[in-house]
Amino acid sequence: MKVKLSILGSNSVGKAIGKIFERYRIDVIFYDRDRTVLNALAAEGYRVSSDLAEAVKHSNISFICVSPTVRTGGFDSSDVEEVYSKIIGISKEEYHLIVFKSVLSPKFLELLLAEHRANNSNYGICMNFEIFVTNSLFAVADKGIYCVYTPPFSK
Repeated sequence: MKVKLSILGSNSVGKAIGKIFERYRIDVIFYDRDRTVLNALAAEGYRVSSDLAEAVKHSNISFICVSPTVRTGGFDSSDVEEVYSKIIGISKEEYHLIVFKSVLSPKFLELLLAEHRANNSNYGICMNFEIFVTNSLFAVADKGIYCVYTPPFSK
């Protein structure tokens, strides 16, 4: 099976991930609600769609790259929940993997999956997120956030 990806949420994280996969000649389609983001990606030669269902139907792995952080710095998972519920509402005969890049707790995902259990028979999920702060890479684990890489400072 040929790997085909949909990047759902194409700002900084989604754009970076999609471009890396494209570099390795993996089929990528970018989705975003913001047409300005899509127009910029299209101008660079990337495949884009403003239709979530189209993006999901043309892929077998979807990366949810929607931020759960609001402008005030608070947490709001409603956009992530909306994207997930729309994905699993799309009828697909073959298996489809959903990758959460959005930083969410494992408990939150457990509750989200339980809420939509009846609809997700052909879908698998996994969590794959990281946090970038002042050029350091942090990994989120069950008991906290750990710095796993800090580049050397240059002068």
